[in-house]
Amino acid sequence: VGAGAYHDLANPQYWSTADTASLGVGSAFAGSAFDGHFLYLVPGADGRVVRYNTQTDFGGPGSWSTFDLTTVDPGAVGFRGAAFDGRYVYLAPHSHADGSLSGTVARYDTQGAFASSASWSTFDVSSVNPAAKGFVGATYDGRYLYFVPFGEGIAAYGTLTPSEGMVARFDTTATFTTGGSWSTFDTHALDPNATGYYGATFDGRYLYLSPYADARGSYTERGLVTRYDTHASFTTASSWSIFDTTRVDPRAMGFVGATFDGRY
Repeated sequence: VGAGAYHDLANPQYWSTADTASLGVGSAFAGSAFDGHFLYLVPGADGRVVRYNTQTDFGGPGSWSTFDLTTVDPGAVGFRGAAFDGRYVYLAPHSHADGSLSGTVARYDTQGAFASSASWSTFDVSSVNPAAKGFVGATYDGRYLYFVPFGEGIAAYGTLTPSEGMVARFDTTATFTTGGSWSTFDTHALDPNATGYYGATFDGRYLYLSPYADARGSYTERGLVTRYDTHASFTTASSWSIFDTTRVDPRAMGFVGATFDGRY
């Protein structure tokens, strides 16, 4: 929408579409990220990332490209959400092809060629902590990148798995593929029901995890918003706090995502 112009959302002339099927990929995307020039669509199941050049025609065939992450890592297929740190795009791992939970983070260097495998790398954060997998969403605070724990893989059905509350953090000033660059925190240490988050946001100091459901098959919805003070130690429980939104309204639970407007 141009400056000072307000268009009727119901008017089809203001909308356009592009079919990614023309690229030979499906439509099972699970999130997106923007690097200031290109838009990236996150593959939910097959590892094929799609990129759109926002400075070109939306429907033009040359505006879209794809990269198959399985050429870099055969296990890099199912992701949920992404984040950009100013140079790198990170895809948040969720599940493997068999439905089991994944901890394999994929990273793209935007200074390299999108179609080149040399521009991509992966790291399995579950090698740092076996419970660090099954994420839904990622966010960046200016130095650290956080991966939001949810769980929910087929292997987790009916069983409480630590992955439901295991937040993973990467220090973007350190080496991506080194275990010492990563740390984890289990929100179960705060409350046994602090599990199953879906997305997060950052307000300049605090990181907020959006509560969805417990991911144990019953999908009991939650309202336990969990907040981390980025000025304090990541691995110390006192740096974290919880507020139950059902105290305000019993129906205030089961959220999918969060955002910040400068104050709220």
